Amino acid sequence: MSMRVRAGADRWLASLRASAQVGVMVTSALVSSACAVAGPQASDPAIDPDLPRVRSVLDSAEAEGNADATRAASGVDVAGGQRSEGPGVGDANGRTTPPSEGGTQFGSDFGASKRASQSGPPKPIGADAAKPAPGEALITEIMFDSHGAEPDSEWFEVTNVASSPRSLGGLTLTDGVGHSHLVSGTVVVAPRARVILVRNRATALAAGVPEAAIAYEYGTGLSVAAGILLSNNAAGAISLSDGQQVIHAVPYGTWLRSANASAGATFQMRASAMGAASGLSEFSAWCVASTRWASGPERGTPGAASNCM
Repeated sequence: MSMRVRAGADRWLASLRASAQVGVMVTSALVSSACAVAGPQASDPAIDPDLPRVRSVLDSAEAEGNADATRAASGVDVAGGQRSEGPGVGDANGRTTPPSEGGTQFGSDFGASKRASQSGPPKPIGADAAKPAPGEALITEIMFDSHGAEPDSEWFEVTNVASSPRSLGGLTLTDGVGHSHLVSGTVVVAPRARVILVRNRATALAAGVPEAAIAYEYGTGLSVAAGILLSNNAAGAISLSDGQQVIHAVPYGTWLRSANASAGATFQMRASAMGAASGLSEFSAWCVASTRWASGPERGTPGAASNCM
């Protein structure tokens, strides 16, 4: 694009200088005609003492117009005395060398825009998202006892209840037996959105967890005893923290006896509890899922709102 612009500017400059040359020539012709009509006396310096000076100015202007037109045609910037980098400079063999990047004819604005376009791709949306404060990111559903192979079939859901994006990157996951995992990368959750963190992505997909909802994989390749484990007993728990500050913690193992939970069903936060300021880690704010989300036997609403009030 810049080469075409510079080429157009060169042609315009050459045309302008040529027009100036024609104007000088026409003016000179008019003066000569006027002198001829007025008779020999009008061209006599003795009668008109300003005539030599007028002719000198016209001759000088005509010569300068010719020189500028020649320089413009050869690619020289007549305003600054520099060669413009137009469509290319031909060598002795007729080959054309493309102009250098950045350009010189249009000053610093052109160079600045060129550098700006080369400063790298724009940042992804949410790349500057802050980490959530306590209560802004909630653990809202937990698959701890799947019909599939455990622990690979385990997963849990996180909901951003803040009004702007929040990043889970750099936060720590901790289970009920003291295993922890630092979330790597930038895991951005849009406002009011829900994402699924899975132990094993392939296993979760096979169980029918919506692919679009899966945002992070925390245990692929680990042995069955390593990494985050969503236990099926009283030790069952999962928390999300930023350093020593707990964002949200769910000790679901303590509810198992009273909840009458069964294999293949998630614990999910009640829809009516989502806006509560406290009590979100108590069983009263949770329920056992009763609706199947896929063709299999699993019950829950991964990536979607809870179906219990």
